[in-house]
This record gives sequence, structure tokens and C-alpha cells, in this order.
Amino acid sequence: MTEVCAAPADPVLAPNPLGCSHYQRKCELVGPCCDKPYNCRFCHDEDVTNHTLDRRSVTEVVCLVCSARQAVSNLCTTLDCGTVFGGEYFCGVCKLFDDVDKGQFHCDGCGICRVGGRDKFCHCDTCGLCLPAGKTHKCISNTSHNNCPVCLEDIHTSRLEAHI
Repeated sequence: MTEVCAAPADPVLAPNPLGCSHYQRKCELVGPCCDKPYNCRFCHDEDVTNHTLDRRSVTEVVCLVCSARQAVSNLCTTLDCGTVFGGEYFCGVCKLFDDVDKGQFHCDGCGICRVGGRDKFCHCDTCGLCLPAGKTHKCISNTSHNNCPVCLEDIHTSRLEAHI
């Protein structure tokens, strides 16, 4: 019987298997609550039911290339590795790493990272959230810290676009 071996995958053309369904990245966040690595806070929260991961409290990551556990940074600190964890976006405040450009930006007013491009959003200090730029809206004081009356999702941390 003859067996044909597959040719090794071209590293340039091979899909990047690192990360999860939420983010493509080359590191895992170590949950200080569990002392266990997770691909992202959403993966943590899907796995653990009695608490959520506060990504701001994360102080360590694990490199998915060399497995080194290290302090939060956008680069692996292992000398022979040097992997870039957030190739397209890194926020040291939110501990957000992403290898896919989604127009991410950190909004100091919201205190979190948003997607879609800073130039397409404007932070409303009265409402307490980023809204599409150039559109008028009726201000409601700190409305972002309420749940949406239609879908009941938390408006402040929703991954869906705000509709006005």
C-alpha cells in the first residue's frame, strides 16, 4: 500500500488557527479570578457561569506560539519568540488584542474600546456613549448604563451598533 504525504502548508497562505470565534489573536488572557487562560473575555464568560472576566484586571497573557506566561504586552517577551499579539490593534487599558482591523479605537469617555472607526463616531458626554457621527439624537443622562428597552441588552457593552 502506498501512502501519499500532504505537502506542508504554505505559512503565508495557511489560515491563522490562533484565537477564537470572537477574536483572531496570538495570546490568551489569564483570568485573575480563575488563574486560567482564555482566548477572550467572552470565551471565559461562556465557560464560567458564576462570574464574568473583568478584562481591565488582567495582568498576564499566555503566548499561543511558545506558551510562555507573561505580563500583559503587545509582544511576547520570550527572546526566541517575539510574537506580536495584537497585530492590528492593541489596547493596554482594555487588554484588547486583535489581528483583524475592525476600526477599533479606545474611547476615554466610554472607558472601553469600540469598533467601526473613530471618525464614524462621536462620544456624547450626556448620554455616556459613542453614537454615529453626524446624526442628531435626544440626550438622556447616562443612558448607556441602562438596558435597551427593545432587546434588553446592556447598551454600554453591547457589540451591536447603537440605533438612533
